[in-house]
Amino acid sequence: MFAAAPDSCGVYITGLQDSYEKFEQATGGSLLPKSRIWLQVRKYMEKEGCLGERLTANRTLEHVLKCGKYLGHAETNRCISMRLNSYRSVVRGNEMITMTEIVVHLTEDLLSRASMTVVNGRPTLTINISTAREQWLEGMLRHEIGTHYFRGMNNNQQPWNNVNGRKKYGLKPVNPTEEGLASIHSVLFRKDPFLWRAALLYYTVYQASHMSFSELFQDVGQFVKDPNTRWDYCVRAKRGCTDTSQPGCFSKDQVYLDGILRILRHRETIDFHLLTAMGKVSYEDVDRLKDLAVLHSPRIPQFLQDRSRYMEYLEKIMEVNELTDEELKMFIA
Repeated sequence: MFAAAPDSCGVYITGLQDSYEKFEQATGGSLLPKSRIWLQVRKYMEKEGCLGERLTANRTLEHVLKCGKYLGHAETNRCISMRLNSYRSVVRGNEMITMTEIVVHLTEDLLSRASMTVVNGRPTLTINISTAREQWLEGMLRHEIGTHYFRGMNNNQQPWNNVNGRKKYGLKPVNPTEEGLASIHSVLFRKDPFLWRAALLYYTVYQASHMSFSELFQDVGQFVKDPNTRWDYCVRAKRGCTDTSQPGCFSKDQVYLDGILRILRHRETIDFHLLTAMGKVSYEDVDRLKDLAVLHSPRIPQFLQDRSRYMEYLEKIMEVNELTDEELKMFIA
């Protein structure tokens, strides 16, 4: 696959003169035990109103249908029917039960730090406990729940909530906006919001496009000393390659830095509240589509409630990463 060179994104790879280990130590803190992961996840979900609510069985069935489509991937009728029947077998129609909005799984077997998917009709957050550090966990929750999940839920009520709707209204691809926004939210309130990980992912993909796996593993070693961490970065970049002895890459990991820089470039003109409320849309489509959007009771994360504070942190990200508007305007339209 094609991978863009760092220069085409208009930025030197920020912070790569230091090692991943120094970055991890300075910004991540210690690894969390499972008990503290659960505690922080519960606290965040409660803050965002995702912890669950008391529902009748009939309302629970409606909830399953709604949540089962939150990313725009509706289950088949057979699967939905099986899911609803499983609830009917447990509770009677007017009986009250506690319905958790998001299922959370902890695992060590995950290539990424976390993922938000739909499993058996339920939004499911899977967290990689081997990367769950005390200063990074809430940022990951803002990334997966505060961005992906909320924009997905808001997308359900829009006229462009399926493939045909997106074609009808001429929507641009959801990326790089989606992952760029989520990546910004990952570092939003950090003391030192370095874009180190997004930059390293971008660099690794570019190098993979003209290196074998073994060459890539050696090359990334100048920044990542730990062989297990380095292996993970290289595997991500070579996903789908049938012969890893040849140059080639899976280029999706470049979308994080690309999206971050595009959003920062246009931060003064983007309505971030609308960008979330309108669902899975590009920032470039917001003005054109806002009069068509359904904006009744959208899910907006807490960190977006105070716009001035949010904008201050975007400025801090610019400052810490030594990015200037002049540089961004030079390379991004």
